[in-house]
Amino acid sequence: MKPFKYPFRASLSLAIILALLTVTIALAASGDLDLTFSGDGKIIQSFGGVAHTGLDVAVQSDGKVVAVGEKFTSIGRDFAIARYNTDGSLDTTFSGDGRQVVNVGVLDQPFGVAIQTDGRIVVGGETCDINILSCDVALIRLNSDGSLDASFSGDGKVVTDVDGGDNGGVDLVLQGNKIVIGGYLQDGTNYNGAVYRYNANGSLDPSFSGDGILPANFGQDDLFLAITQYSGKIYVVGQSGPTYANPDFFITARVNADGTLDTTFSGDGKVKTSLGGYDVATKVVVSNGKVIVVGASDNNIAIVQYTATGVLDPSFSGDGKLKANFGFPSAMLQSVAMQGSKIVVVGGTDALSGDALLVRFTANGSLDSGFGAGGIVVTDWGGGDYLKSVAIKNARVYVVGVSTITVNRFIIAAYKP
Repeated sequence: MKPFKYPFRASLSLAIILALLTVTIALAASGDLDLTFSGDGKIIQSFGGVAHTGLDVAVQSDGKVVAVGEKFTSIGRDFAIARYNTDGSLDTTFSGDGRQVVNVGVLDQPFGVAIQTDGRIVVGGETCDINILSCDVALIRLNSDGSLDASFSGDGKVVTDVDGGDNGGVDLVLQGNKIVIGGYLQDGTNYNGAVYRYNANGSLDPSFSGDGILPANFGQDDLFLAITQYSGKIYVVGQSGPTYANPDFFITARVNADGTLDTTFSGDGKVKTSLGGYDVATKVVVSNGKVIVVGASDNNIAIVQYTATGVLDPSFSGDGKLKANFGFPSAMLQSVAMQGSKIVVVGGTDALSGDALLVRFTANGSLDSGFGAGGIVVTDWGGGDYLKSVAIKNARVYVVGVSTITVNRFIIAAYKP
């Protein structure tokens, strides 16, 4: 007997499938967790041992996601790196199981990660004594398979100590084949912001500021906490105050490729901005020449935007400055990424619920009503949840951070853009 076809049933089935697909797409709104990543959009990542913290995230050209953070040990902390496939599964071509742990010193903190064009992975931060009283800049470079790259300083690791003092790295960026770290160095009893540039082999680059290190003084205790590059210029931001524990200014500097301050930016390459409180700038991004700096002032979210010449940009929030809590006390912006003209930031935690906070602003500084609930997304991981970094690529917003119940847990998530 020949099979009998029911064209009406087939058409009806197709219509139902298309309708369900349309509903699914409609329900997947901007700011929703992306359920194609790990099934529910969220991962709690272990590296063995007890406690872990996620600190930064980057996306490779092939869409694989690299997240870095700390693994707590019995005597300190180690660099911890994980690589994920686009579906959220660990990439077993990386170090055998998708995870790599690297010991540099005693208490190692990897604050930044960047992917070279050849696929090698650079992780930077600092290594400190157990009491975090004396630190040095720390860098590692991994091959694409997760192994340490022996062409980088012989063993894949670099530690830079400046005159036996307290100096560290807090963020990194690639500038061609150079690696640039933003951080700080001790000058007697005071601190200066500092920029360190390394050659591809891990040596300090003497074509940058004469010895590879540029100190920048803003008149108080100064620390650079974030770095980026745009059109060949290096941008660093951080905090300045009478002591490093009492900051009262956002600081921003623009640096030429040779390691000199760019005097076309604010006259001397440096700018300080007060928001009237305990002011800390934690991240910077440059878009169409505009310099967008995020952080906190007292217990408020804070954003400052400058023009390309280093003056406050009145097209943003009326005077170039935004300070608000939006009903979330103790929210602190930790990272920023651009989504077209939209400004996407991770705000650490919502102190009321203890849940992770993700916010999107329009170009003029208003909350973007097309993202989450009125521009704000709050995600519960089951503990005290805190986001540290954000990256946007391939129609996804990736975040990493920490969720604490009894111990720290390394978290990563993907959201619809």
